[in-house]
Amino acid sequence: MMTRPRIERPQPLTFIPDIQYGEAGEKPLLLDLMFPQAIAATPRPAVMWLHGFGWFAGTRRDNLEISMCAFFAAHGFATVSIEYRLSGEATFPAQSHDVKAAIRWLRANAEAYGIDPDHIGLCGGSAGGGLAALAGLTGDMPEMEGDSGSPGYSSRVQAVAVASAPSDFFLPGGEMRNDTDGPVTWLFGGTVAEKRDLMRLASPITQVSRHAPPFLIVHGTLDETVPFE
Repeated sequence: MMTRPRIERPQPLTFIPDIQYGEAGEKPLLLDLMFPQAIAATPRPAVMWLHGFGWFAGTRRDNLEISMCAFFAAHGFATVSIEYRLSGEATFPAQSHDVKAAIRWLRANAEAYGIDPDHIGLCGGSAGGGLAALAGLTGDMPEMEGDSGSPGYSSRVQAVAVASAPSDFFLPGGEMRNDTDGPVTWLFGGTVAEKRDLMRLASPITQVSRHAPPFLIVHGTLDETVPFE
C-alpha cells in the first residue's frame, strides 16, 4: 500500500485544472498542472504522475494523485496528473498512446509553463507504474506513439520511478492473471493465447535496453495484487 507523503514545509502552490493535452476520437484528454507559486529563476523540471487501479478505474484526482503532485510541487517541480483511457473505453496500446501524448504536450508547452523540456520524469504506482515504466523504455518508438496529440515532439523522458508496477505479463499471479477474466484480459481485450504479441509489447521487461533512463523501482515482497516476482 502506498501512503500519502508528508510535506514538512507547506508553501503556496498554483493549480491549473482541466487542461486538454490531446483527444481520443471525440473525447478530450485532460490533465491537471501544479507548481510552486514562487517564480523560478530557471525552467523547472517536470514530473508526470500516472494513476493506478488496474487500468479499469481510477482518476487523476484521487487522493493519492493530488497529494503526490502537491508533494513534488512543494519541492520545486512542475507536476501533472493525467487521465488516460481506461480498458472499458479502449484496449492496449491506447493507454500508452495517451501517456506519450501527455509527454509530448509537456514539451510543446514547456515555455508557456516554465518547464525544462530536457528534465521530464514519470512516476506511478501499480497499473500507472507499469505505464510509466513502459513509456520510459519506449521513448520515440513509432509503434508506441499513437496520435492522441502534440505530434512532432519527443516522448523520451529522463527518469522513471515506479511502485508495485507490473513488468512482465507472462508471469501471472495475484490480480495479474492473463488467462481468465480480470484486469489484464480487460486491458488487452483477450487472454494470453489470443493477445500474446500485445502482452509482449506491453511488458516493460521486454523493452529494456542500454538506452533506458535511470529507474527507481519499489515493490513490497508480500504484494498480493502485483506479485513481487
